[in-house]
Amino acid sequence: MSKGRSGDLVYIEPSSVKALQRVARELKERGDGKALKKELNAEIKEATRPLERAIKANARGLEFRGTSRGERARRTAGVTKTGRARRGKGLRESLEQGIKTEVSYRAGAGAGVRIRLKSSDAEVNRLGSALNRRGKIRHPLFGNTDHWFDTVASNGKDWFWSPVAQHRDDVVRGVKAAVDRMLDKLARDVGKAA
Repeated sequence: MSKGRSGDLVYIEPSSVKALQRVARELKERGDGKALKKELNAEIKEATRPLERAIKANARGLEFRGTSRGERARRTAGVTKTGRARRGKGLRESLEQGIKTEVSYRAGAGAGVRIRLKSSDAEVNRLGSALNRRGKIRHPLFGNTDHWFDTVASNGKDWFWSPVAQHRDDVVRGVKAAVDRMLDKLARDVGKAA
């Protein structure tokens, strides 16, 4: 398991990438390969779910310290001119929704499981990576690029990476077990056909 270039990527490599690639080749050759691949993906994602939940919980629990003018900004930011409340997604919710698990069967070092911050909004990805690296984000005051401010999250540094240490071994074991189960299933099916 290693950090990605931007610090927002968990790469979980099974102890034998060759096994995952072998499964991919065998599934490709079979007529029911798509169904079995779907089954394997579900098992792998189930193995990574505790880590994904922990990362999402950290995103939900980010605590930002505001400036002295922060309270006024919080009171007025969500209100339209007519006085009605405006509800947009906040950064915490956007970070939480951006956490995705991907399974890859590519040849070479690309095979494996990745848990990453992959929001459709590039700004959310940038802010999440900045929080993870430095524990703070730099942003303009309501879009005014003449005035930039730092907003510090007291628990922001390593918000993405801290759960990895807790769940790493369980996730790697779970992914390896899912791949091994699929290999055993494929071997049994080949034995039945012969």
